[in-house]
Amino acid sequence: ECASHQQRIPSLLLPKILDYGKKQPSMQPNILPVLGARGQWLAAQNPDWDYVRIKPELLDWETGTRADRLALLAYLHRHNPQEAISRLDSTWATERAEERAMFVSALEPALSVQDQPFLESILSDRSKEVRQRAAMLLARIPGSALSQRMIQRAEQMLQWTAAVSGKLLLLRRGSSASLTVNLPEGYDDAMKRDGIEQRPVGNFKGGERAWWLFQILRAIPPTYWSAQWKEQPLAILEAASKTEWEDLLLSAWLEASLHYNAADWAAAILQRDPRRSEVMNAIRPERQEALLLEMLRGQCVPLHRHPVLALLRETRHIWSTELTRAVLATLRRHILASKDSTDYTLRSTLLEDIVRRIPHTMVQEVAAIRPEQNAERWNGTLDQMLIILQFRHDMLTALMKE
Repeated sequence: ECASHQQRIPSLLLPKILDYGKKQPSMQPNILPVLGARGQWLAAQNPDWDYVRIKPELLDWETGTRADRLALLAYLHRHNPQEAISRLDSTWATERAEERAMFVSALEPALSVQDQPFLESILSDRSKEVRQRAAMLLARIPGSALSQRMIQRAEQMLQWTAAVSGKLLLLRRGSSASLTVNLPEGYDDAMKRDGIEQRPVGNFKGGERAWWLFQILRAIPPTYWSAQWKEQPLAILEAASKTEWEDLLLSAWLEASLHYNAADWAAAILQRDPRRSEVMNAIRPERQEALLLEMLRGQCVPLHRHPVLALLRETRHIWSTELTRAVLATLRRHILASKDSTDYTLRSTLLEDIVRRIPHTMVQEVAAIRPEQNAERWNGTLDQMLIILQFRHDMLTALMKE
């Protein structure tokens, strides 16, 4: 996620992520682009993190260790994609399935349309995991042949009927938009080749035909449907809610929204179902705040039983003054109204997440939320919040003076 947005991971996480790369070589290609100059320097201080210091001219593709080959492939793929694919082709037939799968994953951080011919060629690989990873990457390449095949399948299963406005003089009533869902009729080799599994896995609730439709829809950017049907995501979700396949459609479009960073769709899904907190990662901070403010203006007490708490936990930015005040006002109402002693989730969220999102300049406003009544059992939590926030304030103030 960081690599796709050209971001670096926080410095405090560097040792953990470097250790993780040592234990999981297949993740090294994803780790290298997000280390930054500080991560490169830190890696040089520990021999266990040698995989970071890549010297392509010293690494041999055919005889190197697994870690060396992954590092070399990642480096070449970023700087010379054609050479990277050429190296893969030269030994592909003799590689073990485990290595083939890891090499495919190594292409993800710098994935481009140039990778499409190679990935298409391995959709018939003898390893199921290799086929699935190749299909996953092809689905992420805009306009790929696999994406077009998935769209062709889906268009036979989803029929959209646009809304019709009423005409008063002709006494004709209008009709709202509708969506008709037809499950796939059968499973074939072409579906298998494109990474569609025949039998449901995990916690999927539904039969095989529903499972096929789910996999097809999650492989298509949801923005395709809003463009094709000339409708806003919320209107499409509203129509989907009137079908018997609402949960399947919402779940598939949720995964697709995350996969393709479809912010408008993610926001619409949250408006339909605030419990789907995982889609927050696909929404920009300013849009997150607008959605959260709308919810906080409603009835959110008891706070620990309301879905807005999970959404607040998913935010990763320092909140605006407006959102912070809305959260503090809701927390104060919770303290005054709630006598539920099981609100430990809220307490831990305050100390582990919320206090880190509050601007450090708002120490006094946090202190002011403590009510005179019904606050005894909250004193410890509020005191800890103030200690953490005051520490952040003092530290950041001192750093700004440097």
